[in-house]
Amino acid sequence: MFEENEILTFILGCVALLIIFPVSKKIRIPGMTEFRISIVFLTVSYFFTNLEGVYQHDLCNVLEHFFFAVSGAVFLLAVHRLHKGVSTK
Repeated sequence: MFEENEILTFILGCVALLIIFPVSKKIRIPGMTEFRISIVFLTVSYFFTNLEGVYQHDLCNVLEHFFFAVSGAVFLLAVHRLHKGVSTK
């Protein structure tokens, strides 16, 4: 079953991708590539959140949480690279 908040979160994630990717290509800071990858994994997690309502609930639930965890790990890497890049200057 679909829930409105999950659908809205996925739509907002897709819109964020469309806005953040072109803008972030102009910004040159350490870890920006990892930030973009993290946002992609987060949006994929939102996709599986919606998919689990209609298809393979258990599998999609595992994939949702897996991609959410990977997004967090990549975001942590981005913050580490940003901190490392800023503190060495």
